[in-house]
Amino acid sequence: MTDKRSAAKDAVLKNRKSVSEHWSNAKYTRSIVAFIDVMGTKKLLLENPDDFDKHKTIFKIWNEIEQRIHQPEYRERIDELYGDFPIKSTLMSDGVVLSIDINVPDAFSYLFMEMGSFIYSLFSLCPPHFARGAVTIGNLYHEDNIVFGPALVEAHLLEKNIAKNFRFIIRKSDFDEAQDFVGDNLKNFPMVYFPLDNDGYYTFDYLYRFFGAIDNWIEGGENPDLYLNILNRIQKTAKYEAANNKDKGVRKKYMWMQKYFKRTLTQVLLNSDKDEYIWLKDAYEDWKKRDKN
Repeated sequence: MTDKRSAAKDAVLKNRKSVSEHWSNAKYTRSIVAFIDVMGTKKLLLENPDDFDKHKTIFKIWNEIEQRIHQPEYRERIDELYGDFPIKSTLMSDGVVLSIDINVPDAFSYLFMEMGSFIYSLFSLCPPHFARGAVTIGNLYHEDNIVFGPALVEAHLLEKNIAKNFRFIIRKSDFDEAQDFVGDNLKNFPMVYFPLDNDGYYTFDYLYRFFGAIDNWIEGGENPDLYLNILNRIQKTAKYEAANNKDKGVRKKYMWMQKYFKRTLTQVLLNSDKDEYIWLKDAYEDWKKRDKN
């Protein structure tokens, strides 16, 4: 037997022992689990099978988010604000799985903060992309590129069969359980951003939070035109797809998005003080004039 063959054999045996030891000690973790489906990804990939530059946009966004999360300077700032929250993620063909141990303080809020970052990044694309998803609490194994467990299956089924529109839903029983783990840092997060929908599921009001985040960014000195352009593209895309998409089911989803956007915009303007959201109030008047023409 050659030295290289012997070394390879030893390495295989060592690896087999290491894997065996790992799985002997492995177990489920009770986790908060999110399954996010980026709508239209399959169609995008299949209609233009050789257009890598067009295909990579969604996956590049998630890669940027993951790289940012692990930057030491970013982690130091987040740890300063909220403490450590180790969210695990796995990127699939047209979706993302996120999970966090439910025993981490404020795990629920942290998970939805990361979901929000992904949703808002999808909005920034031209044209914007939309997503839907579901969140559950239950048993999950999530290490490296391996993720499985009943909580993931349930989240996937809820996303596929119940969420339907561009919603992010969580069952009332899971939402109630998550409140038992809410800490002082983000204790108001669930109450503010999770209305109870007509079908009995709590839904993540991501647009309402997005408007608020934009206002904070603009107050911090960022150019409002950048975000107004994003909001304009969201409206235009929803309006166009609602009127022209050949798939009746898809048209309904964009009609839902139109209503959600208008409802949220109205809510933000009604709840704001005179010196808040000036950039949005001015833009709203321009949008009304445009719609009349």
